[in-house]
Amino acid sequence: MLNATLKKILLSFHIFFIGIWIGCLSAIVLIITVGDLLTSQSTVVVASKVIFVINDYVIMNVSIAVVLTGLLFSTFTQWGFIRYWWIILKWIAIIILTVFLIFWFAPVVNSLAGISDVLGKDVTFSADYLKLQNDLLFYSVTQIVLLACVIFISVFKPWGKRNIKRNFNRKAIVSVVVIIIILLTAGISIQYYTLHTFRTIEIGEVDLMKIDNGIYPGEADLGFLYKVNVVVQNNKITDIEYVQNRTGIYAKLAEKVRRKIIRQQKINVDAITGATTTSKALLKAIDNALNFNDGQ
Repeated sequence: MLNATLKKILLSFHIFFIGIWIGCLSAIVLIITVGDLLTSQSTVVVASKVIFVINDYVIMNVSIAVVLTGLLFSTFTQWGFIRYWWIILKWIAIIILTVFLIFWFAPVVNSLAGISDVLGKDVTFSADYLKLQNDLLFYSVTQIVLLACVIFISVFKPWGKRNIKRNFNRKAIVSVVVIIIILLTAGISIQYYTLHTFRTIEIGEVDLMKIDNGIYPGEADLGFLYKVNVVVQNNKITDIEYVQNRTGIYAKLAEKVRRKIIRQQKINVDAITGATTTSKALLKAIDNALNFNDGQ
């Protein structure tokens, strides 16, 4: 069990991380609601990327810290996990927030950044972008309300102690929590390593003047076999067909890299913001298609 000083330190970190989470969401709400910022063609792309960075680098990591400090607090203090009704309610709120963040909030943020990355200043005329913007505002406010409830529950501790007849083995609980923390840490580390590997894939140059008219198939095996057909006419890339790609929102978002390639007439373009890993995989398949046939 933690002594009084360590309890205060741990609780302070727990509330501090929740405060950062709320602060980041409030910043996103401010960016969205300041109409001139997101409707001005000169700032729209920057604003979307700022929102993406806030979510990807701050909110996602802070949410993990909230869960970890909550686990430690419930394990090594007298409060426990299910001894008090307010603790149970708080954990339910944190679980809802985590699921909400992963499956609703983050995809909208990434889609917003991806569309603005592809369309650039023209994104202000996109109905899809405006819808995503409204969805993001709703999701942000919803999370702020839930997090405020978590703080309220932590401070006022409404509802008393449960009448528990069965005593749980403390060593078993500690062991389970430690295993969860180890697995969570390992999973996050593996994910970051995998993402870094994908994001640093090198995409070569291609001399389109050496490519004859035709349809060039290409593939890239990166744990999943990505397949494309690249159409070249008059030494220009005129179309890219995605023969095999993952399903899901990020995969569809990554396919927008086609527009960048056709517009810039090169294949080493920047990956789509919010769908970097999949768009890098597709770029590698396109790279293999054209460089393999270069001069053939």
